[in-house]
Amino acid sequence: MNSNMMGVTVDWNWVYDAEHYSSIGNNVFIKVPKLELLITLKIIGCISRNRKSRLVTDQRYLRSKIWKDCHDIGNLTTHLAQIEKNYLHIF
Repeated sequence: MNSNMMGVTVDWNWVYDAEHYSSIGNNVFIKVPKLELLITLKIIGCISRNRKSRLVTDQRYLRSKIWKDCHDIGNLTTHLAQIEKNYLHIF
């Protein structure tokens, strides 16, 4: 993801450094980004789309993506206690 309007470039190689296996049932596992990376990417995407929406005339598509980003961020942040549990012991 590259957002020139924000001056932020996200290196997708972060996904390889911050991934884990998650079960999707029936003893099947897939690689997914860790929660803290996923929240970060969703926030960057939401801000970037919000800024981009100010520059386009038809905002419907971007507004639906922004709504989904915000919805996802809200759902993901309900798991912040797990992040604290994983990292607070470091400090």
